[in-house]
Order: sequence, then structure tokens, then C-alpha cells
Amino acid sequence: MTISYTSVDAAPRGDAFDDRVRILARNLTGRDGLPEIARIMSEGRAPKGFWATAPTGRPHIAYFVPLLKLADFATSGCDVSILFCDLYAFLVNAECAMEPVLHRTAFYKLLLCNVLRLLDVPDDQVHFVDGSAFELRKEVMLDFYRLSAIVDVQELRDCGSEYTHATRLSTIACPALPGLAEEYLDSDFQFGGEDQAGLFAFNEKYLPRLGYRKRAHLMNPMIAGLQGTKMSSSVENSKIEFLDDEETIRRKIDSSVCEDGVLRGNGLLPMIQHIVLPLCRNRAEKRGKRAPFSVLTVGEKEYADFSDLEMDFVKGEVTSDALKEAAGGWLAGFLAPLRKVYEESREWREIEDLAYGSK
Repeated sequence: MTISYTSVDAAPRGDAFDDRVRILARNLTGRDGLPEIARIMSEGRAPKGFWATAPTGRPHIAYFVPLLKLADFATSGCDVSILFCDLYAFLVNAECAMEPVLHRTAFYKLLLCNVLRLLDVPDDQVHFVDGSAFELRKEVMLDFYRLSAIVDVQELRDCGSEYTHATRLSTIACPALPGLAEEYLDSDFQFGGEDQAGLFAFNEKYLPRLGYRKRAHLMNPMIAGLQGTKMSSSVENSKIEFLDDEETIRRKIDSSVCEDGVLRGNGLLPMIQHIVLPLCRNRAEKRGKRAPFSVLTVGEKEYADFSDLEMDFVKGEVTSDALKEAAGGWLAGFLAPLRKVYEESREWREIEDLAYGSK
């Protein structure tokens, strides 16, 4: 997939427009088609885009990265949706029956709705869409069969690591669904992590062969877990779940890979760079620079910029113990209102039990 960083200078200029494009583009590692999105904005229209997530394991705080970008898209004037890929979740993990997948979809909706509120995103600025709401329609199924007639199985396996060694037809069929969603959600762009590059390349190749226009594709960086590898639902100590209590959050951060002055393989610094400090920025922009959680305080020094923190860490002015203490306290405090809503919601806890069973 070719990642384009083409300038948007051809679009009409103006301070307000420049600010919207800057917010739209910041913290993206893939900007293929960004000039087209800027052109739509320059015409006074709202670009339509979506982020797709499969309701499988419990979401963890790496989801803050795309959710912060969704907040940016909404702020810049885009019409954005979250696509809950329920059929995809069933197909990619067929050992799990469809009924639990539907309960997990309900759990995801409750959780992500409340996380967006924590980010001060109004409820009406991000729409929720179930994949099954349109993927079972006749015209979508016909397009699915049209794709089946022209796509090589190896190309599907090359779309991503979860398909590489697939032996079931259900798993191999998965890449087609978020691709067709680009057309049937009438989107101008799809947004996802860098691990979606293969799927985006597939969409760019095959949607035009079905007679549909090529969409823009925007990507955010993938975040290392606390143990220095990818933050994953399947690796318990690599992740912090949104609903973890303070004791659990501090324990996980205390066990993270973080050696004094060492950047390589550090599991805590990426979380601070891509999650904690962007959340500080979000809070400062929404509620003011002196609002609670608008900076990260380590010892007696406040940080809002990662380069400053990184420099002090390398120089030894910030120790790993001080960093763990600060990050654990900040994150536990920031997430506390979310956990409070969860604990006070009998419906949410009942849905969780149906989706995942009792902890």
C-alpha cells in the first residue's frame, strides 16, 4: 500500500480551515487520500468516515488511540461512525457462537459510548453501526459473491496476520466485509491501525473492480504493550483494560518493562507517548489547560510534551519508579469515572456476564 503525505496546499486557505485539516491529520502514520478529504471539507461538506472494530475480547486502553482520532475527526467536521463488525467477529472466531458475539457487541457499545463521553465527545457526533444491519442484504451478498469470483485465496491470506494460516472458509471470507462497508456506508474514508494496511490495500484494488470508487485510508500507530510487545487482549500483563480498578492498574504498570534511561524495548513509554499525553491534550483542549488530568506530573515537574519527558528520562532526571508511580496514579484517576458508571449500571454488568461470563 502506498502511503501518501501529499500536501493539502491546493485547498482554499484560511485559519479555520487550516486548523480543521491540522486536527484531522495529526498523529496519523498513514494519510492515503488526505487531500481528497480536505477537498471535500473545502467545499463545505462533511467527509464521511468510519472505524471498524470486531467485538471479540474486552477492549483495552490501546483503543484510546483510535477513539482520540475519532474525536479529532468529529472536531474537524467529519461525519464519523464506529462499525461494530459482529458477523466478522463470528466468522473470524467461529468457536464462539453468534449469541455471545451479539452480547459482546452490546458490551462494546456501552463501553465505547462512555469512553467517548470521557473524551468530551457529544453522543450525536459519533454514530454506531452494526455490520449485520446491512451485510445480510441481498445486494451486499451479491457483491460478496462477485468478489469471490475474482479474488485469489492467497491475496486474502496476505491481508493480515489473522488470515495468514487460515484453513476455514469463514476466516478467509472476513476481509471482504470491511471492504464492502466502505461502499455501503457511503464513506469517503476508512480509518484504522497500521495493522489494517493489508485490508486497505485489498479495498483499493478490488472496490474499483466492482465499479465503486476508491476511498481514502487513514492509519494510526500501533502501541506496544507493557511488556514491550503489542498490547493484546490475549496477553494479560501487556494491557490495561478500561474497567480495571486502581490496584490492578498500578500492579500492571509496576510490572511493565521499564529500565532507567533505556528506550529500546520499553513498555511504559509508548503508553505514555500515545495514550496518556494525548489524553492530557484532549482534556486541556476540551476543559482548559489547568483542568484535572491535563498534564502528567512526575515528581515536581509537569509534562504535556513527550519529547521533554523522554529527554529527562534518558538523562536520568526521571526514574522508572517515578514514571510508574506517576503513570499509574494518573491513569487510575482518569479512568475512575468510567468504572464508577460501570459499577452503578446493573444492565452493563449483566451484559458483561452474558458476553464473557463471570470474571
